[in-house]
Amino acid sequence: MVLVTYNPKPDKNICSMHEIDHIDLLNNLPEIKKPSEYIEINNVSVAIASAVTSYSSSIYMTLKKYILKKEEIHYMDTDSIVTNIELPEYIKGNKLGQFILDYKILRAYFMSFKTYCLIVKYGHE
Repeated sequence: MVLVTYNPKPDKNICSMHEIDHIDLLNNLPEIKKPSEYIEINNVSVAIASAVTSYSSSIYMTLKKYILKKEEIHYMDTDSIVTNIELPEYIKGNKLGQFILDYKILRAYFMSFKTYCLIVKYGHE
């Protein structure tokens, strides 16, 4: 049995629901790093990161409008789009800001954000 959680400390009620000894689990948790133990990164430019994020968001929103004029968007994330149309040639490729066709999807189930199941056609076309 595996308990998966995004909270570093397990919830007592969830442990109880699954008949897991909460105290035993707390005593056997791996050591959690304190913020002061993380590696300090000094070579980050907030201005450049903001400019890149803003530019990519602009491209993404333009593409989103293009797709929605023609058909549907079934799922979007920061680096992916699932749609039922072929993307325009200028947006496809291996260059920065372009998309690569990873899969042709036969069937898809989107349960929630970042939770989905894809049944794909094998290989690229």
